[in-house]
Amino acid sequence: HYSVIEGKGFRTLAENQKVEFEVKVGPKGPQATMVKKFAAAK
Repeated sequence: HYSVIEGKGFRTLAENQKVEFEVKVGPKGPQATMVKKFAAAK
């Protein structure tokens, strides 16, 4: 769900975009939380 994407403003992800996230156990099993867009090293 978009509500777990970290950041300000409109929170969206592009198809195949790399992300970092934490995993928590929810009522239906594992789920991603604290999703952040992956920042590649420059």
